Amino acid sequence: MALKTLVKVGEVNNLSDARYCAGMGVEMIGFPLSSQSPHAVSIEKAVEISNWLAGVQLVGEFDNTPVAEINEIAKKLNLNYVQLTENYQDSLDQIEAPVILKLTYSDTPGLISFFNKYHNQVAYFLVESNNSLESCHQELVSLCEKYPVIIGFDINKGTLPLILDNVKPSGINLKGGNELKPGLKDFEELAEILEELEESD
Repeated sequence: MALKTLVKVGEVNNLSDARYCAGMGVEMIGFPLSSQSPHAVSIEKAVEISNWLAGVQLVGEFDNTPVAEINEIAKKLNLNYVQLTENYQDSLDQIEAPVILKLTYSDTPGLISFFNKYHNQVAYFLVESNNSLESCHQELVSLCEKYPVIIGFDINKGTLPLILDNVKPSGINLKGGNELKPGLKDFEELAEILEELEESD
């Protein structure tokens, strides 16, 4: 199944999410590997889940984990990418795997300066915000024209046309979530967006 844009689903901590997303054509699946994350998954669990997957790229999501430990985990899990917060901006040259750098949208001049400084050290910028897409979409259009941007906020069925036809990022970031109980998961929110992104035959 092909989707209209690259889709990463982060905060995946269960096999139900992972297999559903892989089956729907999601390109990247992210495991929250820092222990302080409310959705944290152990290294052993991430290995167990990834062994069931094929045809997806694996992303380790980190916040405040030491760089040496990140590199070690990336090798152990054979990660395609590591996702880091802005806390790591001065350590990017020490990271051995391709980096998705997550940052919060604020003022455009500040973002442009930041992107200019670090774009040669990252594979993608993941932009999150508390704003609506409508309120900042022109600024995002400019950034997406120049840099590999993944949009990670205000994504729903109603905003998809604005994202795909106007903002035109490299991709979007959705989020998984905890199972209701082992093996039982509500996919309604994810399904609504992924079904809308399916390429017609």
